[in-house]
Amino acid sequence: MRILALDLGTKTGWATDSGGEFVAGTESFSRHRNESFGMRYLRFRKWLLEMLDLNTPDLVIYERILPHHRGAQAAEVAHKFEVLVNVVCEERGVEYASETPGAIKKRATGKGNAPKKAVMTAARKQWPHIRIQDDNQADAMWLLDLARSRYE
Repeated sequence: MRILALDLGTKTGWATDSGGEFVAGTESFSRHRNESFGMRYLRFRKWLLEMLDLNTPDLVIYERILPHHRGAQAAEVAHKFEVLVNVVCEERGVEYASETPGAIKKRATGKGNAPKKAVMTAARKQWPHIRIQDDNQADAMWLLDLARSRYE
């Protein structure tokens, strides 16, 4: 099964094992100067379609957005990205699912309330051959690992 894991946000973390090779990274959707608020969503949708074309996943899994874990603007961006993931996957006939932040942290560290630093440390230990840029990428990697254990 091919899986694309996403940690949704202005800086979206992603991980996939498409083609048997584990790859991960981040993509920034910060608003550019003189750009309308809607442009970030158009850029996210275009990027997501490209990721689906490149990786042909059977499942897209993303971190469920819990508003009390983020500021209002960050939660709004992530919620709109979540809607776009759902719409694009429905249009393409790709299965999708979500997991809570606590489930991802528990997979990484054994504790559902672990701090970001502990999740990053665990990721660097688990995947020493991958340069992990930030907590967004680490979350996506652990989400992929969790999805493999649940759906494969």
